[in-house]
Amino acid sequence: MSTPRHDFPRPMLFAAAALIVGSLFVATVGALTRQETPALRGDEIVAAYDIRFVDQADGGLTAMLADGAVLAKMTVEESGFARGILRGLGRGRKLSGAAEEDPYRLVRTRDGRLLLEDSASGVSIELGVFGSDNAESFARLWRAGDALKPARTG
Repeated sequence: MSTPRHDFPRPMLFAAAALIVGSLFVATVGALTRQETPALRGDEIVAAYDIRFVDQADGGLTAMLADGAVLAKMTVEESGFARGILRGLGRGRKLSGAAEEDPYRLVRTRDGRLLLEDSASGVSIELGVFGSDNAESFARLWRAGDALKPARTG
């Protein structure tokens, strides 16, 4: 009686090896050619607000300016996207050893982009790339900051 052969088909092995080698090649090229995002020039920025985010007891978030003026209180449902972004930035802060309580900077550029910058870790996120519905949660904070500006400077 002969024992059955359990050989894996050679074409499948070659395909798997090609996939692994190709993935390593793409990852290496990507890491070696990474380009830093150029810093915004002062004339590109319309205005910027330093914002802190504080957890609420009900699971929501309070967004406030660095001076303590409240921009918005977001419910749990409203704060999902903001929490996701802040969780990612918080990881970057931990890795860089930066203080978690430092404010983030919400920036509006002349060409209409809305960015959330973390000067503590050096990360800048263009919020519009996540879709207009998601970016709207930060756009509301921007509009609230604009509404407070005349009262704070007058």
